Amino acid sequence: MKTTARRNISALAFVAAATLVMSGCAASSTSADSTSSTAASGGEALLIPQQTGAAPGSYIDDSNNLVGFMPDLSTAAGGQMGATVTNEATTFENALLGLSSGKYATVPGADVTPERLLKFDFATMWDDSYTFAVPASSTLTIDNSMDALCGLSVAAVASSSPIVPLDAQSTTCTSAGKQPINVMTFPDFASAELAATSGQANTWTNTVGSLQYEDSTTPGKLKITGPQYQKVQIGFAVPKGSDLGPKLVTAMNALIANGTYASIFAKYDVPGLSSMATSELVTK
Repeated sequence: MKTTARRNISALAFVAAATLVMSGCAASSTSADSTSSTAASGGEALLIPQQTGAAPGSYIDDSNNLVGFMPDLSTAAGGQMGATVTNEATTFENALLGLSSGKYATVPGADVTPERLLKFDFATMWDDSYTFAVPASSTLTIDNSMDALCGLSVAAVASSSPIVPLDAQSTTCTSAGKQPINVMTFPDFASAELAATSGQANTWTNTVGSLQYEDSTTPGKLKITGPQYQKVQIGFAVPKGSDLGPKLVTAMNALIANGTYASIFAKYDVPGLSSMATSELVTK
């Protein structure tokens, strides 16, 4: 069986990404850390990681502030529980590592997968699927079949859930005598997109919601193409058995009921993502 080829982001780009994260974590009123000021005095303190480069979910704005509906939902859920929330900019891979080590209380925006359910429980936040995009100037059009990916290089975020189905599809490709998929991993969505726009990769993968948002806010920049796959529940990941999971479910359902949930998604112009009627605890 041929192993799927992977390449990490170049050293120079990695340093640049690391510099952005470090500068975003500086302790100042304009830093990429965002702390809730609505929590009850004396409540639990929660340090919550937020991946950068994932607009409108979580990203650094022009004023170097960490913004997006994931930090807003995290802060609102913490406030609902009477907790003080500090949102810290980092990569998704480091967020999961930090959750495993105990650095972080929870990781928001994590896809629920069988592999992750071995280590984490999830309080669901919203549902989505993944698809593909290419630069608007590209002549590449991917058919609505995963077989159309055979022989292509696909940029994805390191440790993200699409890697598993892409690897499986690559095996299907080679079993059929076709070229494998070259899955290239990067620290964040912005770096994965840059790989495709710079010619390192043929395409990049992201959630349907994120790609539709980018296409609507920066028309003429990208072209969404190919099949939708990896339909997932997305939620707060917590250590298995943690009592924080049920608390987050209760908090999220309160935010859904009082309209805060819908208003946060509307704020970032993705009201369609607020269609989840209830949050639930997902465990293995």
